[in-house]
Amino acid sequence: MLLPIVLWGTEPPSHTINTIFLSRDDRTLITGSTEGQLLVYNVFTKDIVPKCLLVGHASAVCAIGQLHLGLTDLHIVSASVQGEIFKWNITHGSYLKSVTLQGPLQNITVLPSSHNILVCGQYGAMYILDPVTLETRHALLTSDPTHWILCYTIFQPPKTKDEEVVGLTINGSVKTWHITESLQDRQIHESENKVLACPDPVDIVYNPRSLYNCMVVCRGTWRIYRGGDFVLLSSDSSNKESSWAGGRFYAVDHVMLWKESGMLYIYKLPDRAVRPVDRTDSTWNAQPSTCVFSFATGSVSHCSMLCRQSYRTLHVYLVRGEAGGRVKLWRYEKDTNVVTEGMGQAVGCSLDESWASASPPCLVNDTCGNCHEVYSVTASASLEPLSYVACGLSNGDIIIGQISLLAIRALSQIIDNESYTRLKGHRSSVRVLLYPHFHTPSVYSSSVIYSGGEDFSTRSWDWEKGIQLQCFTIHAGPVTKLLCPPENATVCGIVT
Repeated sequence: MLLPIVLWGTEPPSHTINTIFLSRDDRTLITGSTEGQLLVYNVFTKDIVPKCLLVGHASAVCAIGQLHLGLTDLHIVSASVQGEIFKWNITHGSYLKSVTLQGPLQNITVLPSSHNILVCGQYGAMYILDPVTLETRHALLTSDPTHWILCYTIFQPPKTKDEEVVGLTINGSVKTWHITESLQDRQIHESENKVLACPDPVDIVYNPRSLYNCMVVCRGTWRIYRGGDFVLLSSDSSNKESSWAGGRFYAVDHVMLWKESGMLYIYKLPDRAVRPVDRTDSTWNAQPSTCVFSFATGSVSHCSMLCRQSYRTLHVYLVRGEAGGRVKLWRYEKDTNVVTEGMGQAVGCSLDESWASASPPCLVNDTCGNCHEVYSVTASASLEPLSYVACGLSNGDIIIGQISLLAIRALSQIIDNESYTRLKGHRSSVRVLLYPHFHTPSVYSSSVIYSGGEDFSTRSWDWEKGIQLQCFTIHAGPVTKLLCPPENATVCGIVT
């Protein structure tokens, strides 16, 4: 059995929030970062508590969706901009399955009726994946594959299990696909195509209380259209300082929008954007909306926002995620008049604060004999198949210990320095470690390890005896990489 080992320092990992997800039971909040991690929180009435950090994506996480597999555990699917799609069991914090699609991804959604996964990326089609196997079932094709879909929305017509997918392309055209319950064709062609001339669309959403109108949010403007034929009903713009990032219908005649800077606005729609319009009226024209409320969700800085209604209560949730790993959550009753009563008090959580309060045991630094100084791990190597790990530190020391003891100490916080071997010799930070026995066991002994450092030296050690064997200082710069060549050669070092 292979057990992954992650070494954390006293500083938390960088977590620049790029996307936000709230489970259907409102109890689990997940943030995806540009660094590729997923941070899972438990949501309580008056608090948000980090639960676990999931590491797997090699690029920024762009979307998260909840799977409906009929299981008691919470299963999600996450996507990265490089085309990776991962399945996770959030209840246990475990990885389940993954696939990689060709081309950058932008969004994923779990279809409400069929529970399949809809995938949108920078290519001329959208794809429907099986939620269990992640295999491609259907492809939603467009008449112009050079203009990919930037954003989309899904709704179900009344009294049917069919699904309508409405997407906006990069050139501002709206396209519609009809997905029936008994769909068998692998290729689904668009049923409607209309040019709206909406530059840089970022979001499209239908009014959940009435499918009569829909809202299209672009970076520089937002517009209200009639849902059936996309007749323009109302339009507004944004200032040049910050772009629109998304929006939702707050009420039948009100919309809520937010900007990339975190500013939130509520607009009252004109009457003609709410009630049916007589297209034969020659005096009809689009009317502007009126801003009735504005609210700063935090400092004016780039952030991610999520706003949705609860599936089980009459609450509405608004979540803000910042670049520094901080999240803030507002919860208010559906019938609350935010314009007059405000957003209320937010609950929040910071990764930095949670990391400091957790006070994890300093497994490597405890062995250095000076609890007042903290040394960062600058290099590491796994000594397979012996189940040991070697850590090079910023002070030049090398600490070697058994992996199982690291896990025991992480749980019990018991310090046992006799279980570790410490190698001293480098005068500055260790940059690289190499265990050649793993690559060429017939040539190198299992007790030999090589190191390269900032002090321009390459050293070989017998780590079982705790002694230095050789030291080479012929390099004219810090040693940044050590390579294990074929059997008839020796270790090669690379310097800056």
